[in-house]
Amino acid sequence: MKQSFFWRACAGHLHLAAGMALLLAVVLPVSANAAETPEAYVARSVDAVQEEGMGAIAQFMHSDELVRFKAMIVPLFAVQEDPGAEAFAHNLFGPQATAESIAAMPAVDFMRVFLDRMFAQATGGAALRVGDPQILGSVREGDVVHVVLRGSAGVKEVTVTKVQVTSVKSDGDGWGLMLTGDMEGLAEGLRTALTKQRTQPRLTPATPGK
Repeated sequence: MKQSFFWRACAGHLHLAAGMALLLAVVLPVSANAAETPEAYVARSVDAVQEEGMGAIAQFMHSDELVRFKAMIVPLFAVQEDPGAEAFAHNLFGPQATAESIAAMPAVDFMRVFLDRMFAQATGGAALRVGDPQILGSVREGDVVHVVLRGSAGVKEVTVTKVQVTSVKSDGDGWGLMLTGDMEGLAEGLRTALTKQRTQPRLTPATPGK
């Protein structure tokens, strides 16, 4: 029962992952040619998600943001003797996963596996549909470029279309995705779900004859 409560809370936070899908579909890569524009990066990252699924976006993140994302999520698995944290780890990273093995994962692999499996859990394995983005413009702010686009994403019968601002920052010879407030909020949402699970009253079996 506790495990199902946790996944319902996660699914509620992701709202069938349609909004999150759109958010993640418009993030920018880290390993691109310097001659490639931020706008072209947006289109290429969407192609990757369309073809490979949610986890593909990890290879397009800014290197510093990969580390920051991992640092926000990994502590959720490190609660000692917490069956909720253990179940969370096993659902996402396999039955042999431990807090130590998860913490040792390279940041790009951690994000790829986390997003792929979190999305699958939240949607019951339903396929992600991502539409081609319409680039509306961009604004440069120092070494950061804010790209504005209209995009759509869907899961099952749900489709969301919205205007999204995606920020990218120079990273080596290319660009990299900056985490959005919604992605940062994902960590807080999961933390809240686990906290609620831990504080749920435990039912004590009735004693026969009473």
